[in-house]
Order: sequence, then C-alpha cells, then structure tokens
Amino acid sequence: MAALECSIAGLSALDTADLESVMRMNEACLKMLLDPTLWLWATAFTVVSIGGGALIGWYKGRMTVGIIWAAVLGPLGWIIVAFFKSNLAACPECSKGNRPGARTCRHCAVDLEQATARSARSRLRGAKNDSR
Repeated sequence: MAALECSIAGLSALDTADLESVMRMNEACLKMLLDPTLWLWATAFTVVSIGGGALIGWYKGRMTVGIIWAAVLGPLGWIIVAFFKSNLAACPECSKGNRPGARTCRHCAVDLEQATARSARSRLRGAKNDSR
C-alpha cells in the first residue's frame, strides 16, 4: 500500500473501487486541509486584505465598503473600491474633499457651514476684494 498524496495526480490515479484507498485519500486530504500553517497563511492574507481595503476605503470616505469588498474578494476588492466615487464632501473654498459632517476643512481650515451658506456671488465678491 503506497502512501497517497492529496493532489490532482493522486486523485486521478485513485482506484475508486477500492474503499480502503479512498478512505486513505480522504484522510490525507483532510490532514492537508486542517494543517495549522495553511490556516495561519489564510488568516494573515485575509487580515492584510481587509487592512488594505480599509485604507483605500478611508481615503475614499467609504471605509465600511472597503472592508467588505476586501474581505469578500481580497486584493480584487481593492480595485473595486479604488474605482468607487469618493464620498467626501468638497470644500466650497479649496474644492478638496472632507469627511461628511466635518465642521472645518482639513486643508484650508475654513468653517464649512458658513462657507456653504454663502452664495457663489458673495464668494466671487470676496475674491475680487482680496485681489486689490
């Protein structure tokens, strides 16, 4: 009785009529599947994928979506999240993105509530007065 190897070649050479060899193949494949090293690598890969998805999602203002896509698809989820439209609100003064609900712009420090309340005409008038 030769030792069975859980591989495609081992499965193709398996005699399915011999119940004992089928059971040994089953045990060999189960042993390979339950190997702690395999599970350690799979867990590490998943954690790194989720971390990357969270980082890309945070940059786009969609961290939860980034985590979910990365957990489901791994690095392919990173590509999907990278193509999502940004969920960041544009500052009326500098046009750079800020988190929803932010009170001040993290780039130019303007009060977002006051800047949003001003009309486009008043912003243009302020720019005209600043240029003198």
